[in-house]
Amino acid sequence: MFHECTYIHTYITSRQFPCGVGTYNRAPFRLILTYLTCFFDVHSSCHARSMASVDYSEVPVKEKNLHTPPLEEIVEVLSAGLPATFESVEVSVVDSPDLTQPPFHLTSSGLSGSSKLVEVGGVPYLLPLVQRDKIYDLARLMQHLKRDPGFIIGAGAGPWPYTGVNCEYYDGTWRGRGGAVIKVVVKKRIGEANFISAIRETLKNHYGDKIVGLGGTFLLRKGRGKFHVMPAFSTTPLCSDSDVDNWLHYFEMAAPMNVVGTLITGDPDLDLRVQHFHGWGEHGDGGHYHYDTTPETVEYEGYFALAESIIRVDAPQVTHTVGRD
Repeated sequence: MFHECTYIHTYITSRQFPCGVGTYNRAPFRLILTYLTCFFDVHSSCHARSMASVDYSEVPVKEKNLHTPPLEEIVEVLSAGLPATFESVEVSVVDSPDLTQPPFHLTSSGLSGSSKLVEVGGVPYLLPLVQRDKIYDLARLMQHLKRDPGFIIGAGAGPWPYTGVNCEYYDGTWRGRGGAVIKVVVKKRIGEANFISAIRETLKNHYGDKIVGLGGTFLLRKGRGKFHVMPAFSTTPLCSDSDVDNWLHYFEMAAPMNVVGTLITGDPDLDLRVQHFHGWGEHGDGGHYHYDTTPETVEYEGYFALAESIIRVDAPQVTHTVGRD
């Protein structure tokens, strides 16, 4: 997703850029580097240099407008719908907290601006077998979309040419600014949906065919959650969700966790991943968020910006729905 000086990136099959979490000897680790535009100078290698980015002038780029109701209306919708999933619900429009401060530790203070969701690549470039030529230079993408300087926040696959391993990507690198956002605080899960699914499904049930997109960050303040981390690229085809589940490494990770990503209530024929969030904690754990494992004690606190449109970059020509959870 991006703003006039902000950007939220939903899913990148690329392993090109500098923020990620992964595994080493089956233990989770995280790599969080800040200076996206300086990456090639600071973190280059002969192997990485040899892997050229996709040329954005040669791949399809499509943009579609999204429904943008007033923030106050979204507050009313979520306030009415989320109590089906959480015992305690507080939703409001607030000025964004300073996200550079603990416990967020991001590199810009806010989420506000002219916001857009951006999805680049897709799971079919990873499954059933990885397509290693799908490398995306995000700095060049921002220039191609005429959004430089810009804000990047979101989830994707990490920079394997630089880390040397397949890994998860957590991006909190941007130049954003403060302003009004939607704050969602919930406690004690009583329904089946996870935090993000509950928000997305509540909005979808209310707005129907009017597609709404949000991007931002949330804290797993109390409790524990189930996260996955990708291992080495599979050398045998992963052709079903059960194949993917057996390949992934799952971990239970403790709060506090800071999680970033995007959600969209529908797919306007762009082959989208409708929700995708990755997180990390100062204790060193990180990965792809699935759900909390302690419903009685869990507490979430989220801050979200409303997207004006969705931009789809280099959607796979041959697609499938495997591995989209």
